[in-house]
Amino acid sequence: AENLLDTAMKNLPGPPWTAMRRADTHDAYGDLYAAWGKLDLAKKNYGDAIRIYPTSKPPYGGHLLRRRAAKVQSKLDTLSFGSLEGRNLKDGTFREKALGYSGDIHLTVQVTGGRVSKIDVKHQEKIEQNSSVIIPRRIIEKNSLQVDGVSGATVTKDAIVGGTFRAL
Repeated sequence: AENLLDTAMKNLPGPPWTAMRRADTHDAYGDLYAAWGKLDLAKKNYGDAIRIYPTSKPPYGGHLLRRRAAKVQSKLDTLSFGSLEGRNLKDGTFREKALGYSGDIHLTVQVTGGRVSKIDVKHQEKIEQNSSVIIPRRIIEKNSLQVDGVSGATVTKDAIVGGTFRAL
């Protein structure tokens, strides 16, 4: 996987697509290194992607660059926060919204006894593969924001995890 990304980085398309594809490749490096547990490399590549996306000037799709950068920022935030174990979470109910695949995802996160006890998800995702139930359950069970996703619902999973992080 790393060799493939190295090849992609060496063979980026020419302008006007260069910057956007460079950012996409840094995002992919970040995912790879996060999966391998090389968190410093993951954070560096995610940071590079976030920095590069706004400099992109593609002839179309430019309106999605903010969304792409926000998605990568959620990954970076999640890596930085990681486990909720040992965190001094304030009891209460907290609300946040996150950008999902089909629109905003509204989260209500309840903290009881210093732990996340409930996450309510309201959304209009069309294909979410029941991730609006599965991901909150995994966060609560593991007491962590680093949870496995659901195939076919990566954007929804990232929105739920990132929104939960921001709510906390």
